[in-house]
Amino acid sequence: MRHADAADHEDGDVSVARSLYDYAAARGWAQAALALAFTYDPNELQRRGGTVTGDLVKARACYIKARELMDATVAFYLSRLPSGSPGGREEKC
Repeated sequence: MRHADAADHEDGDVSVARSLYDYAAARGWAQAALALAFTYDPNELQRRGGTVTGDLVKARACYIKARELMDATVAFYLSRLPSGSPGGREEKC
């Protein structure tokens, strides 16, 4: 028996992918919440040529969760840096 991994969505085993992404998203992993949204988003499913039915409401909820988790993650990393720019230097990313 093969082990499930994040590639299952790409390989077509959406139910396994949803289970894994849901588990990880529930534990705060933003990328998993985004990947879970993709498995419900009819546009993404169509783009990937899948035959799985999408769910607009679930996709939207997962996208919102991903955004919230990402905002929290970014806020955490920003909070570890001193505020202001050293020497008044501004930098663009």
